Amino acid sequence: VAVWLGNAESSGPADWTGYVNNSPDILASFRHGDGHGAKIDVFGQWHWENFGQRETLAGARFFTPWGPVPRQTLQGLQGARWLW
Repeated sequence: VAVWLGNAESSGPADWTGYVNNSPDILASFRHGDGHGAKIDVFGQWHWENFGQRETLAGARFFTPWGPVPRQTLQGLQGARWLW
C-alpha cells in the first residue's frame, strides 16, 4: 500500500482541518454527521487515510493535508514522495 507523504516541497505537519475545510465534499460529509461526533481534524485524518490518498492518485482530489496538489504532481505525479 502506498502512503502519500506530500510533495517534495512540503514541510511541517499535516493540516487535517484545512484538508476538510478546503474540500467541499468532505466538509459536507462532516457537517452531515459522517464523523459520528469526531472533531474535524480527526475526521480529516480518517478520511485521508481511508479515501483521500487514493482519490488524489486518481486525480479526483486537488487539496491534500499539506496544501494544494502541485501542478507537476497532477501532470504525472512528479515530485511526489511515497512510503511503500
